[in-house]
Amino acid sequence: VKPGLQVNAMPITKWMNNLLYDTTLHYVAVHVHPYAQTLELRDVTTGTAVFTSHITNFPDRVGVATVEVYSSAKGTPIYKSHEYELVSVYDNPTGVEQDAMATFFLYLFDKDFHKPTANP
Repeated sequence: VKPGLQVNAMPITKWMNNLLYDTTLHYVAVHVHPYAQTLELRDVTTGTAVFTSHITNFPDRVGVATVEVYSSAKGTPIYKSHEYELVSVYDNPTGVEQDAMATFFLYLFDKDFHKPTANP
């Protein structure tokens, strides 16, 4: 990440196209590097944010202090036919380029899951 504010949009539709059906999103784990401000899962088809994680960095040293995660028993709809992207916002105040990464781990409802039965 170069010094200053940087917004990156990464298409992820090719990974989302592996979905076999419409489903629901129930949990999002987030991994970012220092200087991240937000990371958003965006539904490009509708032009809306599915979830935006707000990140807080330590004020007195390099490092991420807090990361907002998503958790919902009801879930949020995810559509097989929609296009999605990840949008990261970084603000690098250091004056030199910094290493950066931003990842969401999406936990979706699996309609085909069958609880295994124990052998007698």
